Amino acid sequence: EPVCSYSYDAESTEFEWTAFKFADKSGAVPGTFSDIAVESEMSEDPKEVIESISFKINTSSVETQNEDRNKKISEFFFGTINTETIEGNIKSLNDDGTAVVVVTMNGISFDVGGSYTMEDNTFSFETTIDVANWNALSGITELNKVCEDLHRKAPGEESKLWSEVTLKLKTTLGSDC
Repeated sequence: EPVCSYSYDAESTEFEWTAFKFADKSGAVPGTFSDIAVESEMSEDPKEVIESISFKINTSSVETQNEDRNKKISEFFFGTINTETIEGNIKSLNDDGTAVVVVTMNGISFDVGGSYTMEDNTFSFETTIDVANWNALSGITELNKVCEDLHRKAPGEESKLWSEVTLKLKTTLGSDC
């Protein structure tokens, strides 16, 4: 059986976040970031490659397919909490399909648990975070003020931007056998 060396492949990576609005949480706003730097090691074990990943996200590169919304999120959410970058690393991949990722934002590092799969060198991770864990509710409040009418489903309804955000990551490792 050939010995293979595995490595992170940025071209295969898809990262998506989804924020929610409206009092009934029915409005989903998907997005990503266009400037994500990833470092990792090569290994003969795909799991070791994933566990070596560290990342740095430039928050001004937020991308929602709406330029006005991108600027508002960058200025009023990330700007309010004074966060130019989000940094982190994969802390552990557990045998029960759970993973822990350390995320640093607003000067606070927090362990984020989620679920993962690893099949045919394709790694997928999904979780829901609450930005309150990073003392970022002031950013939610400011962004909701600026987008008040857009976060109200019907006239007279409360304007609401939720602090919970779902995160999804999918990447396929490169291999040299």
